[in-house]
Amino acid sequence: MKTLQYRKKLPKLVTLISMGLATVPAESFRHKQSSLTPNAQRSLTSPISNQLVAIPIDDATERMCKLAELLSNDLNNLKKEWEKYHHSFISQRAYKQINKNIKDIDSSLVDIKAILTSFSNSDIPKRESILLFGRPLAIYRSVLTEVISFIEQTHQPLKTTNRKPNVTDADMRKLIQTEHIKLGLNKPKFDSN
Repeated sequence: MKTLQYRKKLPKLVTLISMGLATVPAESFRHKQSSLTPNAQRSLTSPISNQLVAIPIDDATERMCKLAELLSNDLNNLKKEWEKYHHSFISQRAYKQINKNIKDIDSSLVDIKAILTSFSNSDIPKRESILLFGRPLAIYRSVLTEVISFIEQTHQPLKTTNRKPNVTDADMRKLIQTEHIKLGLNKPKFDSN
């Protein structure tokens, strides 16, 4: 098992796959079951560490499937917690980390697509193993995207205002009357009160 640092120049995914290896987050070796309840942030961001581990592609496929499943379970649990307490557990730092992880996965998926096009049709077993690895990676990315969507839906937008619109009652009435006419409805009449 070889540990690789994100910050160092990683070997090309092409080289690893040609050797029958693929990379998974080092943290995936610690995940035994869903760990949302004690610490949601750690659970959702733990696969985002500084290290990747190169393991045989079949084992990597299995680990990525399990990691995607665990993350999906954690997200479902987080949604249940949100419905109960309406309290967000995810920090802005974790949000940025998850977005970074999505970008890293995107580049890996692009590499996988390039690898698949470079293999000849005669190398079917290798193509199948690469496809089998790419699928859970794409599923994992999809779940991370759902996490981002959930975070955005449960947090107040960064740019909000409490200022009231600078529209007079006469302007608003005129706007409503115009919209009624556009929709083919009768022009509404307003009380003068």
